[in-house]
Amino acid sequence: MKARYAVQALVYMASQSRDEGTFVARKIAEAEDIPQKFLEEILLDLRKEGILQSKAGKSGGYKLKIPAPKISLQIVFQAISDPMAVNSAQDNRAASALLDDVGYLLDPVEQELKAVRLNVLERVTIDQLVKRKAEMTRDESALDFQI
Repeated sequence: MKARYAVQALVYMASQSRDEGTFVARKIAEAEDIPQKFLEEILLDLRKEGILQSKAGKSGGYKLKIPAPKISLQIVFQAISDPMAVNSAQDNRAASALLDDVGYLLDPVEQELKAVRLNVLERVTIDQLVKRKAEMTRDESALDFQI
């Protein structure tokens, strides 16, 4: 859920008018239906990783530090990931593979799937998702008709 919310927030920020300046967490949370406290934690993670910058004060908030075409999903996922959770999942899989007679046969398949997934995450950017969202919205409005 954390990765999904991070992407939603970044797509929202990138899709808004350049005149917006900064975005407060409350506004993003309301627009994207994300729990505000959870979003604030995510925005802090994205700021710490250099994806966002923040400004304190009455006119403060967050804005993209990196242009949307340069923010890949891989960068976002790395920024909000929990390395401990990843390691424990790998340890559990390794332990179950030892118990499973065919586990060693599936390892190359798992490695190939990881490589393909990583390739996709590195290629897809926030800017591309903004464009997809705009196309989907345009397509939906074209289908909206009354009798």
